Amino acid sequence: MEDIFQWCREGNALQVRVWLDDTEHDMNQGDDHGFSPLHWACKEGHMKIVEMLIRRGARINVTNMGDDTPLHLAAAHGHRPIVQLLLQNRVDVNFTNEHGNSPLHYACFWGYSAIAEDLVLAGALVSLANKDGDTPLDKTRGQLVQRLHELAVQHGQDLKKIQFKDQSWLGLKTRSRDATLSRHKGININELALHTRIAVTPSGETWRGRWQKNDIVAKIIAVRECTPRVQRDFNEEFPKLRIFSHPNILPVVGCCVSPPSLVVISQHMSWGSLYSLLHGGGGGGGGRGGVVAAVTD
Repeated sequence: MEDIFQWCREGNALQVRVWLDDTEHDMNQGDDHGFSPLHWACKEGHMKIVEMLIRRGARINVTNMGDDTPLHLAAAHGHRPIVQLLLQNRVDVNFTNEHGNSPLHYACFWGYSAIAEDLVLAGALVSLANKDGDTPLDKTRGQLVQRLHELAVQHGQDLKKIQFKDQSWLGLKTRSRDATLSRHKGININELALHTRIAVTPSGETWRGRWQKNDIVAKIIAVRECTPRVQRDFNEEFPKLRIFSHPNILPVVGCCVSPPSLVVISQHMSWGSLYSLLHGGGGGGGGRGGVVAAVTD
């Protein structure tokens, strides 16, 4: 496998650009520790790659296994231009990792005063306590304590300590994607364990199932005859579905070309379709495969 993570660590912008130009590649995949390409570029301070990834649609609040966002890593390693770029792109400035630390905790601990000020000006809370009960101000030394205190007061922050709350159960995290869900084109149809048919439309059948320990939705495309030309066209069109990179659209993770069946596979949407969610439905019926069906119709 081409190592997009290595290129992002090294700052190889040319190779990253070539990799991104292949629409089959998933820029929101994670490595063994859940670090996405954006995590690595922010950690190592490669501004050009960070700009490129954000411009192409990388998820800005993606989390690794320790619930660090790219902003945590940029702040902890002193990369102020990257911190400022992330702040311009509506990053969650008060997102806390598994230790309860916000990006401001790390900027304060390592003494990156300019970054700490940038974060507070962007709304970072100086009184947000981590799991140990320490706020960013508790981690701050020297004159920066007074400066951040003054900035917080000027911007209307309540300086009463905000106790740590474990919010992991809320499921609000945007975890980087399992790499096994990222680059598969020719999935063996025999590896799919399809168990529940959830929709039948003129374009095909939608099934729930499992693949490589992941909950998936499979859309079996309705074709009159699976000729070699149809198969070739399907193989050419499938990668174009990979360009959809948005928190509200499920990623297409692979396809099966197994005559007479052509199958598009996506992650399962546990809350049902967006339509059902917005209109008060229970997410039943054909809703579970709503996004897949919409993309492939």
